[in-house]
Amino acid sequence: MAQARGLIIPHRRGPPKGPEKKGMSTRKKERLRGTSKQPRSDTEPEAAKVVSPNTFIIEPTRPFNRDLAQKTLDTVFEGLCSRYKYTKETGPKFAKLAANVLLVVIRDLKFSRYKLVCSVDIVENIRQTYASSISQLYDTNYDQVVATSQNNMYCFATAVVYGLYFD
Repeated sequence: MAQARGLIIPHRRGPPKGPEKKGMSTRKKERLRGTSKQPRSDTEPEAAKVVSPNTFIIEPTRPFNRDLAQKTLDTVFEGLCSRYKYTKETGPKFAKLAANVLLVVIRDLKFSRYKLVCSVDIVENIRQTYASSISQLYDTNYDQVVATSQNNMYCFATAVVYGLYFD
């Protein structure tokens, strides 16, 4: 130990930590620390390997139920549009609000492994013709589409919800 101005300062390189002792072989030190790559001996059992089953699921556990989604979409969208009066300023805001409400309601049905996309169109009802077309590339076995429309004396509204299977 070194002494400076009456203080005792311990030496920085002290004795080895742990059960290691001077003169031990490197292999024995590694075994004591648990860092040895070789098994300790034939008498000591190796740690049991944990084998877990494959948990990857290809099929959805709760597939998209088109009938249930259609009923829910019709009911909720009718409630949203029944008293809505169209104006230029409120049209886009209402379309965004309706799309968010429909997404939340359909998401609450908890269809597993489906991404939901919702499109809402609102047009002022002044006795004009309205045409809307939608095209998509989808898997006919899993992907689903439900649509509904509402009409009142102020506006015409359509809502389309896509249930896209995501594996």
